[in-house]
Amino acid sequence: MKPLRLLLALLPLLAARAVAAEGDDPRFKVKNTGDEVEISVSHEYAPGRLNAADPSERGPAPVIPADAKITELVRRCKESFHPDEKLQALSRLAELKPERVDELRALMDLYDRDLTSRTQIERSLARLSPADRRLAPFFTEILGMEEEPSLILFALIGIDRLQPPEALPFVEKTAGTPFEAPRPDMAAGPAGAQKWAIRFRCLQILARWKGTAALPLILKRAQETPLAAALVGRGFWEPAFDRIVRWSDSKDPADRALSDAAWNADTPREALLRTKPALWKLVLDPRRGPETRHQAAIKLGICADEGDVDRLLKARTDAKKEADRLVYTTAIFASRSPKAVPILVEFAKTHPDPLSRAGVLEQLREMMKPEEFRALLRWVVANDKDEENRRHARQLMRSTPSTP
Repeated sequence: MKPLRLLLALLPLLAARAVAAEGDDPRFKVKNTGDEVEISVSHEYAPGRLNAADPSERGPAPVIPADAKITELVRRCKESFHPDEKLQALSRLAELKPERVDELRALMDLYDRDLTSRTQIERSLARLSPADRRLAPFFTEILGMEEEPSLILFALIGIDRLQPPEALPFVEKTAGTPFEAPRPDMAAGPAGAQKWAIRFRCLQILARWKGTAALPLILKRAQETPLAAALVGRGFWEPAFDRIVRWSDSKDPADRALSDAAWNADTPREALLRTKPALWKLVLDPRRGPETRHQAAIKLGICADEGDVDRLLKARTDAKKEADRLVYTTAIFASRSPKAVPILVEFAKTHPDPLSRAGVLEQLREMMKPEEFRALLRWVVANDKDEENRRHARQLMRSTPSTP
């Protein structure tokens, strides 16, 4: 797309933003004659109509045609006064991939105007792939609009999916700029928080595009924001494993913040499998700090096979010290193996911390057969000394089907 064509495409959006203050709230009608301004309550929002306290007074939500396209769904999101219609339109938006520039323009307009719509719009954009690179000029031209950070965030989602080479200089330059704060600071205003988010998004994009070549820069940015360490734990688990362990063993609070972010990242199971021997070594080493062993036990459990679970069960049985026993129990719990159920049940009945007992119930809910789980809940209702836990168990019983 030529720059002029893009500018023409954006003009309706920018113009709408410029005059939004005059009459954007549908609850009011604004009559501006130049000499005076008259404001009145919109008839549709009068008491007893669409803003009624009783949702039933609104009537049923309008039916959205099954073949409605993105532009129609966006229109309904913007114009409908019925919350169910908007929710339905947003849900449908997330299922559609934009195919044309007018659809991208509609999504961008809604993204900029309505914060509640952004998650579903991002899911729609996530359906793009490098095969849709014909749409890349729409996104790359937006990168020069520094005064519109929310639109740049929108464009970066598309750029991340399409990976157009012409966007790389912007991504590299932005990711290479230091963070002024460890986290987005709303005290500096929405624009400042959005600029922080743009920088971090570019760092994420660079990690995916350049792989290990981006690791030195990400480690540098991690010294400014621990959130960058989560990128290390997610995308660079193997090459950065020793560094993550050093962070974890350190007594420096800054290093510990980095280790927490890296350990808690959603590391691909395939990467964990390749470091399984090293994880076993950490779990079995009593000289390691308790936090390092605990975090390693969780990662080991996630990638454990049945042989690993059997080995952990034996180690737990043989353990002489309660600290060692707790580490092995953590790994067994994280494995979500059926072999862990008896230990989890014992934990749910006997652990001294009521919050821990309640948390185990949530895990067992997904691991036990419904009737077995209901039997455990009946025991909790009758025997748990914590009133909140008993109440929670009664709620779980109501939502757990009984076997006919």
